[in-house]
Parts: sequence; structure tokens; C-alpha cells
Amino acid sequence: MLRILIDTDKRLDKSYPLPWKSDATCFNFKAPEMVIYPENIIEKITEPEDVESLVIACDLTDYKFISEMVNLTHLYIYSAENIKDLDFLKNLSKIRQLYLGNINVESLEGLVELIELKDQKYKEIEEVNDLEGRLTYGFEGIYIQSNKYEGDGTELVKPNICRNDIVVNDKRVKTGWFY
Repeated sequence: MLRILIDTDKRLDKSYPLPWKSDATCFNFKAPEMVIYPENIIEKITEPEDVESLVIACDLTDYKFISEMVNLTHLYIYSAENIKDLDFLKNLSKIRQLYLGNINVESLEGLVELIELKDQKYKEIEEVNDLEGRLTYGFEGIYIQSNKYEGDGTELVKPNICRNDIVVNDKRVKTGWFY
């Protein structure tokens, strides 16, 4: 599985802000092992299904290529003023940690659709495998910072799927296992 950093700088030894309250979530962060420059990203990532962790530390013009990374578990986008909607998230059912900083969305709709998909897949798992389902489809953390979104983020709360750190525009929506 690939762990990729997309940046204009080739340094892998960067420090990454991790906004999670839980030390376990921070511990589970999968740091990048290779750097790709922003030019011609699609040609450079020849097998998107092999990408496990993606960190984007520079603005890109398009983020749709991420939707092909069906095995992505960690997505950190630190500066993304060009993100106007979250449709590229809809099918990333294995994602566990999501950090979207400096985006310009008015709605979290694509993320809400992803949460519904994860919940549907979770419910299809036999009760005996409940823990496996939570580990496969549950989020460890969601962090959204949008200049245009004015909601409170409660549409992201879903039992068994979104139960840990959820932060929207610097306000903690939900923390912990209980409601």
C-alpha cells in the first residue's frame, strides 16, 4: 500500500498538525513515504487503488482523482481553497481519518453521502463481526475547516460510523464513544 505526499517541497520529514483529541488517533496516522509533485498527478499515481494514505500540502486545481483511491484510509488536505464541494469523497468507504483544511464548501453533502454509504456497509456485516465493521467503516476523526460552511456539523454524527473526534470550523461536534 502506498503512502503519498503531494507537495511542491520534497521533504518527507515534515511535521503534520493532527487535531485529534485521542492519542490513539494520532498514533494511527500513516505518514507519507513518497513525494509526488503536483504536476500530472493522475499520470504519476498509476494504481490509485493501492493508495492507503494521502497527504496534500499544497493547493491543487482538481481533487476528483482522489475518488479512485477506494482503499484510502487517511486523507489529509491542509490547504485546498479550490475545493468547492465534497463529491470526491462519496465512495471512499474505507477512510478512517479525514482532515480538510481551508476549503470553500457551503455544504458537507458529499461527506454526508459517504457517511450514509459507510453506515449501509456496516449494517450489512453480521453482528458477530461488529468490531471488524467499526474498524473498517467507522471514522477515527473528521476535521473540516471551511470559510463558507455555516452549519454546526451535527449532520456528520452517525452511531457506529462517526463516534470519535469530529471538529467543524474549530468547534468539537462530538467526542468519545457515547452520545
